[in-house]
Amino acid sequence: MAANVEAQLKDPEYDTQVHQVRDPNARPEAFKSTFQEVLCVIVVCLAVATSSIPEGSFQTSLTNLANSFEVNGGQLVWSVSSIVLSSGSFLLIGGKLTDCFGRRRVMLFCFSGFTLASLVAGFMKNFIGLVILRAVEGLFFAPLIPAGAGLIGSLYKESRRRNVAFAVFSSGGAIGYIAGLLIGGVSVTAFSWREVQFFTAIFFGAVTIVAYFVVPKDKPLDKITVKQTLLKLDYLGSFLILSAFALISFSLTQVDAAKRRWHTPYIYSLLIVGIFLLGVFILVELYVAHDPIMPMQLWKNNNFVLSMVVASLTWVTFIGCLGYYPMLYFQDIKNWGALHTALAAMPMGVSGIFTNLFVAVSFHVISGKIMLIGGNLCILGASIIWATMGYHRNYWLGPFWGYILSAVACDITYNVCTMVTMSAVDVKDQGSAAGVFNTILQLVTVVGLSLGSVLISARDPYYGKSEQNLYPELLFYGIRNVFYLAIGFSGAALIISFFVNVGTSGSAKALNKEEPCQER
Repeated sequence: MAANVEAQLKDPEYDTQVHQVRDPNARPEAFKSTFQEVLCVIVVCLAVATSSIPEGSFQTSLTNLANSFEVNGGQLVWSVSSIVLSSGSFLLIGGKLTDCFGRRRVMLFCFSGFTLASLVAGFMKNFIGLVILRAVEGLFFAPLIPAGAGLIGSLYKESRRRNVAFAVFSSGGAIGYIAGLLIGGVSVTAFSWREVQFFTAIFFGAVTIVAYFVVPKDKPLDKITVKQTLLKLDYLGSFLILSAFALISFSLTQVDAAKRRWHTPYIYSLLIVGIFLLGVFILVELYVAHDPIMPMQLWKNNNFVLSMVVASLTWVTFIGCLGYYPMLYFQDIKNWGALHTALAAMPMGVSGIFTNLFVAVSFHVISGKIMLIGGNLCILGASIIWATMGYHRNYWLGPFWGYILSAVACDITYNVCTMVTMSAVDVKDQGSAAGVFNTILQLVTVVGLSLGSVLISARDPYYGKSEQNLYPELLFYGIRNVFYLAIGFSGAALIISFFVNVGTSGSAKALNKEEPCQER
């Protein structure tokens, strides 16, 4: 009895004044007021938006960008995939840095760096320079996602309040995408793609200032701790994962630019080397690295492995197939302007926001397994809509519903699988776990974009050449090949989701369990 009382008194969740365990749905003590809590969660939400704002804004800027630098096909893909590739490659070490140096410090540094890189990118006068600066942007926003997820995971116990916080965090993708579409559409229509970068820099400069005042402070660090942390970082693993996916992506996206395509020696050689380095990375993480950037205990959790597969297939469908290539359809085939294209894609962002709200208020009642099955039914439906679309199909009968269904699937999957990931590791490793989860999603997106370029090239011999837009019908049927691939990915995700064992989160029954997010 005395031992139990002593254990309770040492528990930070035990209130010594009222002699009872604190309500897990109460405001975390790290926040001095509800106003600070709300602003902090919004800032964390905008940390996710740093990835989707550039995505949405540049997708509506594709035609303007192509005309400005005279690039097309796989080369144009690099304006989008470079930022995804660099962020995906740096997420693992970024997650490690957030756990070691403190989430607030990392967030402030990365917000500032992202702001500066966005500003400089607006002044680039050649395409390669722009791609490099976009990659630098990705390096800075990569740690923001695990920092945000780790911050919420460490501040909130499993509860409905935590569900709401994670839902707001996850909605950053949808909110950022809407903002990106509007920024890109208006900026390109009135000015050019450069103003997209300038506006982004101004906005995140303001976010940096707000974050300084509302994000809870980290524990003090000393020079010895910093030095030890830097020495222990898995630089070899980081280099291998970056090199592997850079080579794989480059070889796939350059197929259409090479005269002999797959018969070009450097194309298949780099692809083979990239796959080899990926295998070496796995071996290094398992047997060589003393402090691996990928927490290997994650892969011992069956729910995490299955949910990661489902999330990857859903993400490569949503971003890699149904995100970028419909923009080519609107701008290069339908000849719609940037603002018109932005408005056409807007239902996807709005649907994503409402989906996150739905998850926030229902995750304590509806099991994650049911949500995953329903979500992947939606993205399978979206893939079928796009794949069966005729050349002159009405927007309201096709793309409109395809956008809505795909966003529902993406945000449900992201919410559920993020919760599973956070529940699979200790609090101290939550930043690293979020880094692993988001790294895989970013990198499969690059693979999806690259495979899409290969499939279009197989059908359209003019793709990536100056004559590309002279044969819109060939381009249309080439893009439809990508949508057939999306059906395969989303169908596989639906089948695997039946085997994921994820229950409710935040219910009264769940709070009495030791392991959250298990089937109940």
